[in-house]
Amino acid sequence: MTESGLRGAVVEARHKAMMGAAAVVLLGLALQRSRTPPCADTPALHSVTPIQSAAPQAQPIELLERIEGSFKDIYLTQISIIQGVAFGFLARSALTGPSPSASQWLAYGTAFIVIVGVWQEYMVGSTAFTWVPTMLDSVAPYLLGVLEFLIIVQVRDSTGAFLAMIAVTECICLIACINWWLHARGGGPVNRNSYLLIGRYVRFSMACHVLWTCPVSILLAVVYRYIGAGRELVFIAGTIVMYTPLFLHSIVNWTLPLYRLQRERGW
Repeated sequence: MTESGLRGAVVEARHKAMMGAAAVVLLGLALQRSRTPPCADTPALHSVTPIQSAAPQAQPIELLERIEGSFKDIYLTQISIIQGVAFGFLARSALTGPSPSASQWLAYGTAFIVIVGVWQEYMVGSTAFTWVPTMLDSVAPYLLGVLEFLIIVQVRDSTGAFLAMIAVTECICLIACINWWLHARGGGPVNRNSYLLIGRYVRFSMACHVLWTCPVSILLAVVYRYIGAGRELVFIAGTIVMYTPLFLHSIVNWTLPLYRLQRERGW
């Protein structure tokens, strides 16, 4: 037999073996199906039944407590990393390249206030209160970080764009502040007790964003487009004035009350 004939015989034998194996498998499946009682449970039902029977025994409160217990560490670590990177970028932008002008130094000062203010609000929220984080809690810190980078970039490029980024940042801060206020008013005993002690801080912060920083930042950005040429220093100084109430309120409604509580307990 030639080599080509031998190969053909081998291939034909393989085909016959495969067909025979397939026939055996099909025959076995047919016999098994014919012997299965009509009322017998299928494997799919067996796989679902334990899950369904275990669901009533689940303890969701344990899951919620675990999430709320890790909330402070996760949230504070997240915002600290973002704000730390933003501060490093601010320092690099201000200290490298040509020497900034007076208005640019003020703008860098505003950017620094934004970074510290965002960290302060998140620090208070995550240490005094706890809740189950939502998608908004995941998106807002990173979105604020991106906006802070854009604010710093625009310091040397365009005062108008700088003011516009400040306005957008304040709108996002307002949304985050409302989210914080809603969670602070609800929740378990920890939130209720904290709200009784520092609820004034939460309410003032939200009111300040709603009635002051958000509308004023938008007003500064809009007015600058029409009469801002040559008045960059005035408008940027206006942003620092805009943030002054928030800075003072952090001292009056957070630092001093906690200091008094420590004195009362003899710490």
